Amino acid sequence: MLLTALSAVALSQRARELPTDTLAEVGTKIITAQDLIERLELMPWPGKERPGLADSTKIHALQSIVAEQLLALEANKQDIGKDSAWAMRVRTLERLMVRDQLYRRQVTPKITITNAEIQQGIRRYASSLKLLLLTSSTEADSRKVYRTIAHGSLDSVLQRISPKLLTRQDTLVINMGDVEKTLEDAAYSLQKGNQVAQPILIQRLGWVVTVVLARFSNPKYQDLAVSARSQKVRSILQQQKEHERAMLYEASVLSRRKAEANPELFELLASSALRILRGDSAGYRMQGGYTIVVILDSLASILRPMLDKPFISMEDRSMTLWEVLEEYRFLRFYFPNLQDEDFRMRLNGSIRQTVAMEYLAREGYRQNLQNSEEVRHDVATWVDYWRARDQERQLRATLTQVTEDDVMNYLIQNGGILGSPYEVNVREVLTDSLQTAVRLFEQIVEGANMAEIAGKYSTRRAWADRGGESLWFRVSGFPDIGFRALAADSGQLVGPLKLKNGYSLFRVLGKRHAPADSMITFDSLRALVHERVKSEKMHRLIDTQIATYARSYGVKIHYDRLHRIEITKQNMFTSRLIGFGGVMVAVPTLVPRWDWIKQVGDLKDLLP
Repeated sequence: MLLTALSAVALSQRARELPTDTLAEVGTKIITAQDLIERLELMPWPGKERPGLADSTKIHALQSIVAEQLLALEANKQDIGKDSAWAMRVRTLERLMVRDQLYRRQVTPKITITNAEIQQGIRRYASSLKLLLLTSSTEADSRKVYRTIAHGSLDSVLQRISPKLLTRQDTLVINMGDVEKTLEDAAYSLQKGNQVAQPILIQRLGWVVTVVLARFSNPKYQDLAVSARSQKVRSILQQQKEHERAMLYEASVLSRRKAEANPELFELLASSALRILRGDSAGYRMQGGYTIVVILDSLASILRPMLDKPFISMEDRSMTLWEVLEEYRFLRFYFPNLQDEDFRMRLNGSIRQTVAMEYLAREGYRQNLQNSEEVRHDVATWVDYWRARDQERQLRATLTQVTEDDVMNYLIQNGGILGSPYEVNVREVLTDSLQTAVRLFEQIVEGANMAEIAGKYSTRRAWADRGGESLWFRVSGFPDIGFRALAADSGQLVGPLKLKNGYSLFRVLGKRHAPADSMITFDSLRALVHERVKSEKMHRLIDTQIATYARSYGVKIHYDRLHRIEITKQNMFTSRLIGFGGVMVAVPTLVPRWDWIKQVGDLKDLLP
């Protein structure tokens, strides 16, 4: 009784503290306008682009979020999501969100952009530059290249530069924001009379001498309205300054930090990844090269006995091989080739990146960001989505097998459309009673002439006058006979079948596509219908269970508050860039699921 009283007090306190934009209450959880907006704005949703469906779009989306919450509540009750794989997935997600929140607090708010910088940026953005980049391995070699080019015409001096001084030579066209800020500053700072910039050190390249080969108008600048140009420049400056600030902050966190990979595990990871990628090098190759992301599950399966072993030795706690692989799910980097030495060098670099991100996440935990409202919201959104999907899968596993009768009934019910491309010819005996039909069936099986029996007994006289022969007819005209004839073998005796006008016996004389139609075979149609019936059964099963959960946990929906919410009409798939590196889907895709509401009525307030 004491526990019940405390629960009632807690619920009453919660009700008073609900956010003002609460749209629904599902058990002890709430759905706010923010929840609805982010799920609709950032991902596709059927009908969102049609203005006339704006109200129903919001209603159906809200009902679908309620359904997701109900499934998640039931999954939690059944202890779904309590195994080690689930724990690893949630841990990885939380560390991503903590690191992203660290970025939002330590990087984004520290950026300031002046009017002078915007004006300079507009001047830069107006021009495109064609550059020649001459890269050397050392500063001394790079200065020799610079001195040679700075004195004389470009065409003549390029031939005099010793090949030993250069590691690579590249030509590219850039606009403001396209390249590293150091290179951009060097190129755009050159006046028209000065084509060559002093050597600069560029990460991942080396020491570079920049030569401006040509200047011309930036077409992107020309296409923008005057008011939009400053906004575009501000956006570019924001990104550049965030990158610079992030690099400085990351350096401050990582200074004096150490980490070391287990060489045996590193070699095992590298060789396993190479073996998989080389096994289908053409299939795995993408525009940017090869990526580990697409083979992570295969790698985890091969390396399963080693997943929990310490892979990266760090100061306070080592990272396991499993943790490193999970971090890779959110990295976007490519191997340009599958050569042993180059692959291992780049793999080592990517592991250094995962270690850096791990230390940044630990700094976020040190600042207690895992308990921030933003992180808790993001983690809860994904966890509820995963639980709901797992609960759905568990429900689907209980679905009874789809029978041939289920498939045939669907075909007959939709025969007006599905039967049109097919024709059959049968010999039929139609009687008024089942008893007569059974007696005649036995006579035909024993060898009696079916044409004579049809002429004497069949009540479908138009066919009976031809000895029961129908002649060729479209299945859509008699779907109850036609589809069963398509499913039977030629010459097979079928029946008795209960029809609206009696009991039918028929023998299949022939089957074909209608002459003017080109259509899939009946066997292919039957397979497609089987999957359709299975899908519909699953939907009905899940909707029924959701309605049951609604009665169990209690639901209240505030439909009257939906009119205040504006949703943009664009249907788009959005990614989320994670602070300090990484990318993921912006929010979980909302599964359209609102038919469950029909089983509980026009739900506004349903108490458990």
